[in-house]
Amino acid sequence: MKLNRFLCLSLLFFGVSQVQAQDNGYESLAKMFAQTGPTGSARFIGIGGQYSSLGGDVSSISGNPAGLGFYTRSEFSFSPGVSLGATSSTFGGGSATTSSVSNFNLANLSIVFAGNEPQYKGAWRGSFGIGYTRNSSLGNSVAFSGNSGSSITDSFAERATSEQISPDDLQDGLFIDAPNYYYSSDAYYWSFLLQPRIGTSPLQFDGVEATKLAPTQNYLFSSTGRTSQWTLSYGGTANEKLYLGFSLGIPSFSYETKSTLKENVTNYDAISSVEYSKILSTSGSGLNLTGGFVYRPNETIRFGGSITTPTWYSVDGTYSSSVLTTIDASKIGGIPLSNYFATTQTNILSKLSNLGYGIVQKNGAYYATKAPRVNIAENVENYNMTNPFKANLGASIFFGKKGFISADAEYVNYRGIRFYTDMDDQGLISNLKGAEAEVKSIYQNVWNLKLGGEFRATQHVSLRAGYGYYGSPYNETKIFSGSSKPNVNLGTQSLSAGIGYKNNSFHLDLGFVHSTTDQIYTPYFLNDNSQASAIIKKTQDNIVASVGIYF
Repeated sequence: MKLNRFLCLSLLFFGVSQVQAQDNGYESLAKMFAQTGPTGSARFIGIGGQYSSLGGDVSSISGNPAGLGFYTRSEFSFSPGVSLGATSSTFGGGSATTSSVSNFNLANLSIVFAGNEPQYKGAWRGSFGIGYTRNSSLGNSVAFSGNSGSSITDSFAERATSEQISPDDLQDGLFIDAPNYYYSSDAYYWSFLLQPRIGTSPLQFDGVEATKLAPTQNYLFSSTGRTSQWTLSYGGTANEKLYLGFSLGIPSFSYETKSTLKENVTNYDAISSVEYSKILSTSGSGLNLTGGFVYRPNETIRFGGSITTPTWYSVDGTYSSSVLTTIDASKIGGIPLSNYFATTQTNILSKLSNLGYGIVQKNGAYYATKAPRVNIAENVENYNMTNPFKANLGASIFFGKKGFISADAEYVNYRGIRFYTDMDDQGLISNLKGAEAEVKSIYQNVWNLKLGGEFRATQHVSLRAGYGYYGSPYNETKIFSGSSKPNVNLGTQSLSAGIGYKNNSFHLDLGFVHSTTDQIYTPYFLNDNSQASAIIKKTQDNIVASVGIYF
């Protein structure tokens, strides 16, 4: 009994994965931290983020390090940026709700030390680079409302029933753990959101009156964070045809989310609303290695490629939640405590009163007229995560000094995501194994395609444009098995544009990326899969300006 409750504990934070950016599941976080769009300098962002077969730009430090071999003089580059995100969400028959978020950031900071010219033909010439790149901005804001035909208390009841608990377990939660409950079902029960079925053993539960009355649901989500990487890189050539390079990446991420689901009951007896809130804070750092090449058989054509090993992360996470039941005592006097086990015992009534509950006696019966916000104790975890390896292949065609076009194909092994922990925590170990099973079940490996080019309009001014398609990591056949697929595109498309000025001493560049994707978010899950999901249309605009100085 206690073991079942222990293993179910972290389901409070990690439910079944869904196609969502704001999910807190281990596998969804891993996928999020592995995904990137066009990154680097404003120049490379403007052409769509291709780096496999190009070089001579600080983006080669974190992209294909072989590109550093094209440097003949040193460079310092600084690239501030701004990210603008917006979502439009629909849920449970409600109208679309829009939300937005923005942040200023450092997109790239790099320095390249070019090697000396070789003293004789065929000698090796190489360059060393150090760079910081912001791979993605995780700031997001989502809001939606509607009537799903069910209640989150239905989900609470199903979870509590699966834990096989007894009245003694619930009383232990009140007297030992309150006001910060260790088990989520204790918190829900003493918030009067679980209605026990009298005579069942182990106990079975139903959701409260909100279940029958299909409440109006309002959901708010906000997140902050980023994924980024410091990179040490070296690339060079001995014949100006074949360029080789390698790099050591030190990636990191930080991510914080706050979400609240509030249910407002229209025709209630005593409970007028239920509010459930969650907070997640997670961070990690790791290592990866990249090796690459660029081959230039002549001045017109270049081929290139790189392979990045899986990223090995150490992750720390903290998770907490709370629930608030709002009681209106004006109709029937409040919540009848006779519906709940042993609540009429003197010691329990005294404990509830001391915790801030409103308790009154009327006509020989006891009623709850007020319930405080109830917290589920903070959960702290440490585990290791292995993110996918990536492989890139690309080609570029140059038109003399007038410009070029370039294309990249990137392979990402999402099914290679893995988890493990050194903590002696059977619940965590079980959940990590479940996350790996989820990866194998619904994830797929993908190809990302990028195309772009640069046109030299004048001696000093260049114009740029690019397009990218990033495939969905979800196997949609399994995601939507047994149900019709909604009108969503789970891949990401990006359009890029840019302009740059360059002379012998410095360069100034401006790059812009507009990305769009669709997401599906399910606030809670039910055993019969009758829960509703929100359809989220998301756009992301990134603007980056770069200043480069040659020395």
